[in-house]
Amino acid sequence: MLTVWTTPGRVRGRRAMRDVLVVDDDTAVRDFIGFALAAEGIATRAAGDGEQALARVAERRPGVILLDRDMPVMDGVRFCATLDATLGRAGTAVVAMTASTGAARFRDACHADDLLRKPFDLDDLFAVIGRHLGAP
Repeated sequence: MLTVWTTPGRVRGRRAMRDVLVVDDDTAVRDFIGFALAAEGIATRAAGDGEQALARVAERRPGVILLDRDMPVMDGVRFCATLDATLGRAGTAVVAMTASTGAARFRDACHADDLLRKPFDLDDLFAVIGRHLGAP
């Protein structure tokens, strides 16, 4: 059982009906982020690889995509290239999320809007979500 302690209202000014798509092959990471954001009233969806993520984006465009780099089937860089070539990014922020020493290269290769380095704490997670879902 995973317990996430948060302070209500840490992410302010969220746009209604926009969710966060968490794309990571590690189920524990997806669950942790999902629980933490749910505690703040933010809806999440999840995908275990880039191919699943493209299907989720086609179903409903998220406000933010938290994207891991190294995944089976389709990695983060290939996901970004395919997203740009097919569905586009209009209205969606892509946040590169990795523990790799090449985090900045991943962010640049994806033309990501932001970077969240693993491991991260809840303040870092809420700050990056707030920048892209939140306040003016």
